[in-house]
Amino acid sequence: MPVEADAERWATQLATAHQVELASITWAAGAGGIARMTDTGAQLVLAHEILVDDATMRFHVAHEIGHVVLGHARSRRQQLRSAAPYLVAGGAVELATIVSAAFWRWSIALLPIVFVATLAVIARRVVLPRERQADSFAAANGAPAWLARPPATGRGPLAKLIKTHPTWAERSTCG
Repeated sequence: MPVEADAERWATQLATAHQVELASITWAAGAGGIARMTDTGAQLVLAHEILVDDATMRFHVAHEIGHVVLGHARSRRQQLRSAAPYLVAGGAVELATIVSAAFWRWSIALLPIVFVATLAVIARRVVLPRERQADSFAAANGAPAWLARPPATGRGPLAKLIKTHPTWAERSTCG
């Protein structure tokens, strides 16, 4: 069973191979990981759950490094700036729903349904392709998803409704 040092060594090796400056690697609860950019370089937050075996650890680390190399990892301010058009579009859809509900006397209960549907469409158009690209990056760097174990924790009902990540079966076909 790998330890944190193994994951950090693999992350450093991959980052160096792709000319990426790693600022820090931290560990947190949860599944998978998060990659974001800071002024000093890439910051990885990895979950202890990825340490179940070597292939799982390598896939998750390579996946997060893939987000950095492919330009998906951004600072929080850049993330908000890039999300702004989608937030405006979602707000416009909600406003149109409110006006339509008032004009045609629809139930106000329609608003959360439209909100979730709008989020689902945005997630499929924006987030899901980036996740698939990061999976392909991991596979191209010797860490395909089909060798890794699926996460032990299940996804919640909202995460199943708003699909932001490929299913484990879909991940296994990337690369």
